[in-house]
Amino acid sequence: MKYASQQEYQYFNHFAENTGLQLWLNFTPRLWRRLLEQCSSIEPSLRHLIISVGALGKLSVLEAPEDSQLVFARTLSCKCRMIFNDKNA
Repeated sequence: MKYASQQEYQYFNHFAENTGLQLWLNFTPRLWRRLLEQCSSIEPSLRHLIISVGALGKLSVLEAPEDSQLVFARTLSCKCRMIFNDKNA
């Protein structure tokens, strides 16, 4: 799967390896990652959501998040809302 930036890749990984696994404990890490990659390659809004939640999850473990990380997470969150609203209009 292609990512627009190194940041997107890092946040996707954070969700796949930490945040997401905490939510769905029934999956093995390998299966979980495979499902995320397959589903998010088909549905861009899901990919943006995973990256946004991963960014927020990563920010929550940092004591003082960098401004650029916070802006990135907010931007992705807005993109997700726009895509979702367009599909449901």
